[in-house]
Amino acid sequence: MTGGVTEEITAGLIDRRFDLGLITLPVSEEHLKILPLFEEELPLLRPSPTPVRGGHVGSMRASELAGVPFLLYPKQSNMGSIIDQFFAKIGVTPRVLMEADDTEAIKRLVESGFGYSMLPEHALRGQTRFFHTLRIAGHQLTRRQALAMAAVRRAWRVFEEIRTAMTSAAPGQGRQMAPASRQTPQTTSRRPIPHDHQSYLEFL
Repeated sequence: MTGGVTEEITAGLIDRRFDLGLITLPVSEEHLKILPLFEEELPLLRPSPTPVRGGHVGSMRASELAGVPFLLYPKQSNMGSIIDQFFAKIGVTPRVLMEADDTEAIKRLVESGFGYSMLPEHALRGQTRFFHTLRIAGHQLTRRQALAMAAVRRAWRVFEEIRTAMTSAAPGQGRQMAPASRQTPQTTSRRPIPHDHQSYLEFL
């Protein structure tokens, strides 16, 4: 398994450089086997001059984002496209100061006061940080996570076993998703992932 942005992972899977990857949907399923896993929230980050304890999620109105500087993922990336669609939905045109595909770098720049951002929930774990975590009133941005591998029939059983181990080990993590041909189930409560499975989720 390897870490990286979705575009790099899918290219590596198709080229057979990688065996397995955790990706953000949607992607073209041609030449790939994909097993949806769960949904993950992307909350809004607002810089704070003083340390903030983790856990609390505040709220702000979409209108308050007018003119706010943002540090976002590249527009051509999967994550950038998801965030752009969200802004269009809430009627906000973000003032983008910088684009980067490194989640940790964006988080550190937010903490340094350079601007706001929207990052995956798993990247925000920790007791104290220099940013507030917020939701836009009446709206919630999420991304869909999935396991992917090259479409090789002999490896499909191993793929299923890994997905089963991940979902059974963390039954409360995120919202479990059915395959694309079925309706997505209702949201379930979130609980921390056991440490021995955390490495599966520490990817973009």
